[in-house]
Amino acid sequence: MEKEQFESLSKDIADMKKDLDEVKGDVKKILINDLPHILVELATLKVKAGIWGAIAGALPATIISVIAFLIMLSQFGK
Repeated sequence: MEKEQFESLSKDIADMKKDLDEVKGDVKKILINDLPHILVELATLKVKAGIWGAIAGALPATIISVIAFLIMLSQFGK
């Protein structure tokens, strides 16, 4: 009885190892196939974040510069 159980468990373990190897292969294929697409998406997001960050940083400075320029122009008229 013990020998049969051992053989059954050994077969189950061998089957699980085979299935695990199959899954590992599938994961590698997915990573290899999708990696360029993922990198492009990351680069696009970084560029968009940089653009919006620059706009958000430049907007207050631009408003202050315009106000200062208008104040300066109003002083010349007096």
